[in-house]
Amino acid sequence: MTFGKFGREENTLVSITRTGGLDVKILPRTAKLDGGSSVTGPPPEQDIPLDIPKRTAVYIQQTEREKANAVDMHTTFQQELVKLRLATAKAYMKVMTDGQPCEGKTGVLLLLLLFQGATSTSTASSASLSLNATVSGLGPAFKLTLELCNNGSQPILGAALVLLYNRQMYSAQHDQRQLPVLLPALQYHFDIRIRCLDPEAGVDVVKILMHSSKSPVPLLSALVKMPFSEFEEE
Repeated sequence: MTFGKFGREENTLVSITRTGGLDVKILPRTAKLDGGSSVTGPPPEQDIPLDIPKRTAVYIQQTEREKANAVDMHTTFQQELVKLRLATAKAYMKVMTDGQPCEGKTGVLLLLLLFQGATSTSTASSASLSLNATVSGLGPAFKLTLELCNNGSQPILGAALVLLYNRQMYSAQHDQRQLPVLLPALQYHFDIRIRCLDPEAGVDVVKILMHSSKSPVPLLSALVKMPFSEFEEE
């Protein structure tokens, strides 16, 4: 171990390890070795006053109103929060009992529904499914891409996808598709070819249902609004 000049550096510590390695430590030229200040206490910045804006008349009136009606404002907030929770619970119960679908944007639908899936045991286990449906193409031929993911902790067996649509306007390559075992945290991709038979008739929706023999209601339902179709060139 040697301390001294090494190359162009004046303050360098050179040492050789037991394994034969060379270790070079260079002291910066701008380093100050006189030590820090021994004065302790709060920083000097605390003596600088903050630039606080002046209180306006509107601010004072609003503050006085909140002080006078604090109890009523808190009660109203709690009532609205309870109403929101009740509306959410009713919507969830309607999906659970009726399988009511939820409609998304044109061409793209992201749907996340929670359901109670029956298992081989006497107790029901909760699971979750996410479905992302994307329609691509200008028409009259479209491609419906489905991305299905099991977000639960248990695999789903014996599930199938069914497409319901107006057969006078559209024709699908596969109306029904038997799904493989949906393992947790895995994403499954399915492509379905859909053709518009009458571009002049406008647009319609395609209903996607996912059902299982173990559940009396659909595990998942969604509405995909099809885009307008271009006319086929002859």
